[in-house]
Amino acid sequence: MDETHWVACRKLVALDERIINLNAGTLSPTPLPLIERANQLRTMQASNPSDFFWRQTEPLIDRSRAALANYLNCNAADLLLLPNVTNAINIVINSLDLAAGSEILTTNHEYGAILNVWKVRAKEKGWTLRTFDLPDMSEDPMDHVRAMRGAVSPQTRVLFFSHVVFTTGLTLPAVELCKAARESNLLTVIDGAHAPGGTTVNLADIAPDFYGANLHKWLMCPAGAGFLFANRKHHRIMKPVVTSWGYPYDFDHAYENSGAGGSKIQWSLEYQGVSDRTPQMVVPEALDFRTFLGGEKAIFNRVRRLGDYALEHIGRICNPTIPRNHALRGPIISFAFPEPPGSKCDPIAARDRLYTEHRIECPITQVGDRSFLRVSTAWFNTFAEIDALGAALRMM
Repeated sequence: MDETHWVACRKLVALDERIINLNAGTLSPTPLPLIERANQLRTMQASNPSDFFWRQTEPLIDRSRAALANYLNCNAADLLLLPNVTNAINIVINSLDLAAGSEILTTNHEYGAILNVWKVRAKEKGWTLRTFDLPDMSEDPMDHVRAMRGAVSPQTRVLFFSHVVFTTGLTLPAVELCKAARESNLLTVIDGAHAPGGTTVNLADIAPDFYGANLHKWLMCPAGAGFLFANRKHHRIMKPVVTSWGYPYDFDHAYENSGAGGSKIQWSLEYQGVSDRTPQMVVPEALDFRTFLGGEKAIFNRVRRLGDYALEHIGRICNPTIPRNHALRGPIISFAFPEPPGSKCDPIAARDRLYTEHRIECPITQVGDRSFLRVSTAWFNTFAEIDALGAALRMM
């Protein structure tokens, strides 16, 4: 598809044209058709709330769950629709019953908020949280598997990793990592926050124990849409982070219809009292919009072209910190952020300077003493916007 197609489609996204938005990796702008549908549902909810909660929610949630399960290639009975990935991983971590001394193995590129959940639970239970370094710039996906295998100890019980790391956009070989984990009898918990819509997520192929993700990034749903996939063999241990009407229940009847959207187990884990679930109800429209754009192949090809362009042009100013192998990267391209001699980068100040002085939204992430310029190359971005970022960097 040529540039005119993407320029025309860009007009269907709620973009502030005064801003260059290179940060769909945090929260994507929303397509206008999704805003229209979400607002329609919110109006229904506001004008006749009892009917909406008692009678309309169930079919709308069931419809979204079915569409998402088809997209992810998994069973709808194994999916929870949740506000975000943080909620999803909290359910997993708080449901695990590992012996004291158990080790959770993770990478050196994990999201701080999720690490906090592991740290709190590890302190309570006497677990150990240990990291291994990813071979960031390797062009061989199996180097990451070898690094993981070399880090497993006799105490390791869980492998936790991000499908796409938030710092640099590195896309890890989830299928191979999960296979290696199974060979070592490890549970796999995956933070897929940046994956759906950004890279292929085929849960039948990955076969994780648990996989949580957001839908407000690359799938472009409104904020408040995420999910958790849980392998059926772990359903019995799962506990809600907020106890409400769906809990407790007799597990012998766990998969019976709850009458409130999904099975009894899904109701117990999803329902946290009255809340706005309309973002989760527009998942089918989000997937339909991707079909309208040309489908997954067209979107991924567009993103790759933008990423290649960013690597070439921004790479003349800042050193790339992501492999060139398309198997190891998706819609996030990263670079070593230039720091003034003798001083340490303040990521918030640098990010805000790009915004206030150049009207460019683009985050700076950090791991240890390394700072990364994280450039989201979503399908709606343009080559001119990447050029504008390059011009701004030359002035910093």
